[in-house]
Amino acid sequence: GMQILLMRLLGQGRVSECLDCSDAALRMDQFFRRANWSAHTESQVSEFTEREAGLLQAFCDGVNSVFLRRVPWEFKLCGYRPAPWQPGDTVMLLRMIGYLINIKGVSG
Repeated sequence: GMQILLMRLLGQGRVSECLDCSDAALRMDQFFRRANWSAHTESQVSEFTEREAGLLQAFCDGVNSVFLRRVPWEFKLCGYRPAPWQPGDTVMLLRMIGYLINIKGVSG
């Protein structure tokens, strides 16, 4: 659970805002904000077929039901309460994964 929320904060460039105000976190946030993976996710979601959108919404509903029952203690410790998971969050994560796969393919 914590990993998916941390990846969202990373992708949004909000780690230093929500969890860690260190210089290293700020540099990470600057990198992720320049990458801008969260831009225009909702317009991409609007292009999904009805079936795809329904599956994506079911995934979001599942993620949200888990976090309604229990927020990871690491986030509670920091005083961070996650916003509901949205379809655009999933699109952003897929963009991040695609980037990481490309980097791995180039370097490995």
